[in-house]
Amino acid sequence: MVHYEKRDKIKIGKEEYTVLRVLRPRAGWDNYLVSDGKKQYLMNVFPVDEKKELCESIIDKKLSNYHKLKDIGIPMTEIVASDKNAGIIIREYKEGTPASLLILRSELSADYLNQVRDMAMLAEKNGYVLDYFPAEYICDMDKCHYVKYELETYQDEKSFDNMVRKFWMSVSEVKEG
Repeated sequence: MVHYEKRDKIKIGKEEYTVLRVLRPRAGWDNYLVSDGKKQYLMNVFPVDEKKELCESIIDKKLSNYHKLKDIGIPMTEIVASDKNAGIIIREYKEGTPASLLILRSELSADYLNQVRDMAMLAEKNGYVLDYFPAEYICDMDKCHYVKYELETYQDEKSFDNMVRKFWMSVSEVKEG
């Protein structure tokens, strides 16, 4: 996997992005805050093996999931560019607070939880379940966004109603208002 440093330039299609800072890596990929000079984006860099098959498969799955989620109306960050050969996805960067941190601070509003429930109902109505771990939702101002692009075929044991107790209400009561 290629690792980038601050101020490195990356060209995807016709756009050039500059690395502003290295972010916390996720399991299996690196994250960077980048800019095209106008806006900031999140760049995910996936490992590229010798045959590039695994990386292409990961990116294909993320793009496929992104389009499914978008088609059913899940509020999420937009993918603006990708390069399978380089193992890169560039997506909209959302300033905000992860729902997991709001839960720990006892600051998760009922409105945020209702928004996530609405996303879950949209997904489940279409035969899918989302990843309901609270860190996968960024809340800014009055809007919650799903940021993972993961979905699975619906299974009752992974439904929102079954997972909400495990992830969303285990720390504290949800703040009303």
